[in-house]
Amino acid sequence: MLVTYLRWHVVHSFASYLPKAFVEEDFEFFSKTLSGTQELKPRWKRAMAWTESALGEALGKIYCGKYFTQETKEKAMVMVENVR
Repeated sequence: MLVTYLRWHVVHSFASYLPKAFVEEDFEFFSKTLSGTQELKPRWKRAMAWTESALGEALGKIYCGKYFTQETKEKAMVMVENVR
């Protein structure tokens, strides 16, 4: 029984990386039945969300290092103070 549970847990953990049938079955139970989500997001949106969660901070630092100069930072701080 423990082996069955562990197998299920591994399949559930990696369902999004497995063939479409696993993705749909995992979604059907966990997202639709338990959470009430009506439809599965397209694969590209799921991939983008995963990428964002894995690399968001690192990409943000690279972007800010390249495009967010000291002058831009000062302008942003002035805007924040004006809003306050």
